[in-house]
Amino acid sequence: FAMFLQSLYGAVDLLVVGKYALAQDVSGVAVGSQIMQTITGLVSSFAMGTTILLGQTIGEGRREAGGRVIGTSVVLFLLVGAALTALVPLLSSSLAQVMNAPAEAFAETRQYIAICGLGSVMIVAYNVLGSILRGLGDSRTPLMTVAIASVCNIAGDLLLVAGLHMGAPGAAIATVASQTVSVLVSLWVLRRRTLPFSITGKDVRISPPILRRMLRFGTPIALQDLLVGLSFLVILAIVTLAISNIVGVLESYINSWVSQRIVFDMKNEMFSHLQTMPHSFFTSEKQGDIITRMNSDISGVATVISSILTNIVSNVCTVVTTIVALFRIDAKLSLIGILVIPLLVIPTKSAGKNRW
Repeated sequence: FAMFLQSLYGAVDLLVVGKYALAQDVSGVAVGSQIMQTITGLVSSFAMGTTILLGQTIGEGRREAGGRVIGTSVVLFLLVGAALTALVPLLSSSLAQVMNAPAEAFAETRQYIAICGLGSVMIVAYNVLGSILRGLGDSRTPLMTVAIASVCNIAGDLLLVAGLHMGAPGAAIATVASQTVSVLVSLWVLRRRTLPFSITGKDVRISPPILRRMLRFGTPIALQDLLVGLSFLVILAIVTLAISNIVGVLESYINSWVSQRIVFDMKNEMFSHLQTMPHSFFTSEKQGDIITRMNSDISGVATVISSILTNIVSNVCTVVTTIVALFRIDAKLSLIGILVIPLLVIPTKSAGKNRW
């Protein structure tokens, strides 16, 4: 359940951004959060090797080896976190391009990925600390820390997105800050806990035998989750491209059809109205003004009305298509995510009322 709460960071960001930010911010968070969720799932699954090996070591009564397991895990994932922190921001543009991020939302997608990438070390740190706690037989503390971080994430989104109007970058900062909170809480708990073994400075290094066993346990789980995550990203990229093309065609067609119908009806009504006007009206008004009203003014009104209508249609199509795609991928997880939305709407509505 802790991993499920951790995966909802992107959903919370998307909900708040959709309420208080622009359409391009929503698209940026939607695409960027899927990439970061895949990275988080990969790290979390890989860290399961630490949980399994630490639990096995304690269960076998080899408590003196527990310190070496934790030391190897800390050094290994410190290197992984440093690599992700350096690479993800540098590759943010390429990742957004691979995911077929819409051109109008490309900058927001890149910013969300880059900022969350800078906080990758916190994502890795939390998952390592959580794996250590689970290996010690404590599964409640990781759940508690993620729950606290989730509350902080909602508060940060409301402050930075709803209050300061920072859009997708604000949502990314809130996500990284909440991950930092979860790391600090986990460290505080570990410092207060009496471990069944001692850890010295000599243990904080990579032990090749322990590393091999850790990789043997964690790699299959990580590969499985990686394949699932990559398949979801591929489907999301295809759906995003398809939706963008379909919505573009529909938008052009509806825009032309609605605009022409509005212009036709308004000009007919105005022409009929002009037939009822007295002769004095035509002598007092300039002919150029009358022609301008019948052409330029009516065309401008028609453009405004048609653009609003096409935006409504395109947004509805995007939401419906996305929901259908999510249910086809995993109906149970999609249903759980939708059921959680009403719980997240309450604080956002309250913040909106307080704001005004």
